[in-house]
Amino acid sequence: MFRPFYKFYLLFFVLFLGTSVKGQDLVTSNAWNAIFTTQSLTASSSIQLELHKRTQEFYDAPDQILVRPNFGYRVNPNIQLRIGVTYIKNTPQTIENNLWEQIAFRYPTNWGAYGGWLRIEHRNIEKNNRITVNHRFRYRLFLQKPLTPSDAKIPVSIFGYGEIFWKLQQRTLASDQLWKFVGLTFRMAPKVQLRSGFQQTTVFQTGYNKRVKNIWNTILFINL
Repeated sequence: MFRPFYKFYLLFFVLFLGTSVKGQDLVTSNAWNAIFTTQSLTASSSIQLELHKRTQEFYDAPDQILVRPNFGYRVNPNIQLRIGVTYIKNTPQTIENNLWEQIAFRYPTNWGAYGGWLRIEHRNIEKNNRITVNHRFRYRLFLQKPLTPSDAKIPVSIFGYGEIFWKLQQRTLASDQLWKFVGLTFRMAPKVQLRSGFQQTTVFQTGYNKRVKNIWNTILFINL
């Protein structure tokens, strides 16, 4: 494995140097809000439900609704497998249903923690009465570092990640999206965390160089 400072510089490169915004890019301001609820079934298995609401022009116009139920199995303290489905409703009227599998890893260190996951999505997209099928690979790498002592009234940590998407369609694998996020995680209670921060999402499309979304992203995590 890389030493911790190598991971930091790699994530820094992905987060801040991976893309740049040019004058001909389409740039929008958005807000993403989500709730993740997780229920343990056994010591190694759990079910989870993600609910996402995404808006354009910050909160003024609808963008996406996502519902993502899934099942997880912890192989060991550092590795977890998940499988689930996602229902996505986009504006304008596009519906996506996908099945996905994921392997996630997380390793604690003396300065915090690092980890990530690899997800494979099998996508069924309906638009204008036409159905498109493709597959997509997503890889995320994250770093987390505490900013307060663990026994603080509300422990706070800084959290950042970079995520790369590749779409496989008609036997061609191409870059699809790049996500960059940096924010703070607040442990509000033993089973409740709130994460909020800035995300920049780059979607590579034809017709202009790319579509860039500047997003304020907030997620509430609840363990039942």
